[in-house]
Amino acid sequence: MKKLAMSLLLTVFGIASASATVLSTTVNVDNVFSLYVSTNDSVLGTLVSFGDTWPTTYTGSATLTNGVTNYIHLVTTNQGGPGGFLGDFKLSDSAFTFANGTDTLLTGVNGWSQNTTGFGTPYGAVVGEGLNGVAPWGTRSGYGADTPTWIWNYVSNNSSDSQTVYFSAEIDSTPIPEPASLALMGLGLAGAAFARRRKQK
Repeated sequence: MKKLAMSLLLTVFGIASASATVLSTTVNVDNVFSLYVSTNDSVLGTLVSFGDTWPTTYTGSATLTNGVTNYIHLVTTNQGGPGGFLGDFKLSDSAFTFANGTDTLLTGVNGWSQNTTGFGTPYGAVVGEGLNGVAPWGTRSGYGADTPTWIWNYVSNNSSDSQTVYFSAEIDSTPIPEPASLALMGLGLAGAAFARRRKQK
């Protein structure tokens, strides 16, 4: 019985550690960006990746906080000429979904909000500028068969002035019982059975 209890305990820890959802990110931004993950749309969050060369495709990953809505926050700065943000975001499991109900979110006119004032203030719709491959950026590497769209904000994207745009996207927690909770319940039942057996002896 002790071996069974220990085995269940190890299973609990194994499942709990394996249940963390990982967000994988692939991003190009003209010109500079910092990417964060937050559990509050008014708070910047934890830095995931940074880039300052738009032809370079930057990748990163972050572990999401279970049981609550998480947010992708991108602070982007255009340093003159056209501004653009291209991205592909993936979730490692079904504990979360994007606003589109799936585990993949590409940049495009759906699923993203933006403004020029900061996170937690009123957002507006994004503007699509064309699929990966469109001029002046050409085709950026690192993207799969699904093609993301370059996006920016509703203000002219050809301003010669520096402009900072804040992009936000929700990652919703799905209400599915966690395997770790089920394993804990099984461990409790095994403990009760063990205690009863000892009492009978």
